[in-house]
Amino acid sequence: MLQKTLGIVLHTLKYKDTSLIADIYTEVAGRASFMVSIPRSRKAAVKPVLFQPLALVELEADFRPNATIYKVKEAKSLYPFATLPYDPYKSAIALYKSSMALFLSEFLYRAVREEAENRPLFAYLYHSVIWLDECREGFANFHLVFLMRLSRFLGLYPNLEDYHAGDYFDLQNACFTPLRPQLHSTYIAPGEA
Repeated sequence: MLQKTLGIVLHTLKYKDTSLIADIYTEVAGRASFMVSIPRSRKAAVKPVLFQPLALVELEADFRPNATIYKVKEAKSLYPFATLPYDPYKSAIALYKSSMALFLSEFLYRAVREEAENRPLFAYLYHSVIWLDECREGFANFHLVFLMRLSRFLGLYPNLEDYHAGDYFDLQNACFTPLRPQLHSTYIAPGEA
């Protein structure tokens, strides 16, 4: 059944000479794989340049119940980037000299395995990418803050309900404690916790 959805491109892989497989985190289906035909014509409904890391796209795809790869019928840019792929500072932030968009999309590709609708996660990813593109200064630690906040959706965020100023963070038991752990040395001191 043809259905329209919004998506964030996580990863692409060239398949033969005429198509590519794109892993996209979508608003209605979570993470899904799509077969994208590479057209020879300039007037085609789907252009492969739309499928860059973290690109925000609007898709019309054939979602069949038992399929694992869906066919894209139409695609267009949902939000054309103003700075993200072009700003050398944003490109230089990420690790190992790759661009931030590549680093974050590769991390999301490896970490987000959810193949069901999760609109809060999609909204977080969508607004984070737009914020990064629109931000003019103060984005040096964006990737760290992004990953820390993403950990809530992945189930890794520490429970802060019992936190009080001056508590240690016990890494082995994943909890805050007012006393320094005596049985092991894997903890974070109060100033850093």
